[in-house]
Parts: sequence; structure tokens; C-alpha cells
Amino acid sequence: MTNIKTFNIECVGYSISADIIKAESDIALLNLIGFSSSKSKYKDFVTTLAEQGNITTVTIDYSGHGESPFNIKDITPAQNFLEVITAFDWVKEHYQDNDVYVMGGSYGGFLATQLTKYREFEKLILRVPAIYEPESFYTKWSEYDRELSHKYRHENKELDSHPLLKRARKFKGKTLVVTHELDDVCPLNSTKPFIEAFNADCWDAKGFKHGFGESDISEEEKQNYYLKIAEWLTK
Repeated sequence: MTNIKTFNIECVGYSISADIIKAESDIALLNLIGFSSSKSKYKDFVTTLAEQGNITTVTIDYSGHGESPFNIKDITPAQNFLEVITAFDWVKEHYQDNDVYVMGGSYGGFLATQLTKYREFEKLILRVPAIYEPESFYTKWSEYDRELSHKYRHENKELDSHPLLKRARKFKGKTLVVTHELDDVCPLNSTKPFIEAFNADCWDAKGFKHGFGESDISEEEKQNYYLKIAEWLTK
């Protein structure tokens, strides 16, 4: 079994918790979790990437998530994004001879897309990326209107003009956007603009809802999903 090591990444006045799985390759992947999730839920995923794809993976708990400090209701996406930049720089510093790639799921995909404006890297994977109203970036989660967010993703016909996606068109790396066939949280209406903005490769995971836990899928289907990700990263 591949060994997972937990460590801390220092931020300004506090630290966030991270897991690393080391592999003997020239790829280091920063994995960004979904909203209210935790790195512990990604252990099977990153273990497969290490064992089958030979990919070193760093997965972080943002503040308000998992083993990191603070209550999620008091956190803004902006604070979590500063932690993402800090984690990316940590990976770059400690794996200077590696190609550093980024993968984000849902909320993590939103933060990964933000990262393309501030840091350069060659490969990006967005798994069912979430999108939010531009002004919500500085809104505490305790004040966020989830019903409005649901309507925004399902009914907004102008998401391609979102500032986040306008900037994404300048990204020079290669991108894969993964959609889930039965996803009602981040439907095709809100994920298609990511595909177009990044001129991305795309793959629709049949039978998957937004999250693995709510999807009626077999262990084999889940492992095949992981392997497809590993294959794209290493090709």
C-alpha cells in the first residue's frame, strides 16, 4: 500500500493540513478538493494515481475543511484561494525538477481556474468545475445563497462572459474538463463554458452524479475513472 504522509503548509498566521503521496516520476500534482469535502475522501483516488500513474500528489484541506483550522461559515473563497497559491508554491519549491500540474473538483475546479491567472503550469484538470457569481468571491459562506447559486448555474445563458472564464482564455497549458452525465449541481450549462474558454479536451463520465458518494457506480467504474485521469496526465 502506498504511504500517505500528512504535513502542514504554513500560511499567514496559521497552517493548513496536507497529504502527500510520493512516486518516482517527474510529475507532481496539486489536487484541490470540493467544497466541504476533505483530503481524507481522496485517498483511494490519489493512491491509484501514485500506483498506476506514478504521480506524486499533494492534496490540501483548505481552512474550514478537514483537518485545517477555522469554521467554514467564517471563510471566504478568497481566503481559500490564497491557500491554494501558497500550496502551489510549496509544491514548486519542493519539486523543482518535476512538472507541476493542477487538478480541481467542483469548488476545487473553480479555485484551480483562478490559479491560472497567477501561476503558470502545463496541465490542468477540472472535474465538474463549479462557478459562482463574481461578487461571491469575498462573501463568507454563512452569508451565501445556495438557491441563487443553483439558479445561476442552471439558467444563466451568459456564463462565458464571467470574468473568471475571460481570463481562462489566456491559459497556455493543456486542459481536460470532466463532466458527469447525471450532475445536477454543476450541469452542462455551467461546465460547457469552461470547455470553450480553455479549448479543453473533454470527457463525460457516464452514470456519475456530481459526487462519487451519491453516484450509483461500481468500484470498477470508479477505478476506471481514476485511471483515465492518470492516463491523461501522463500521455
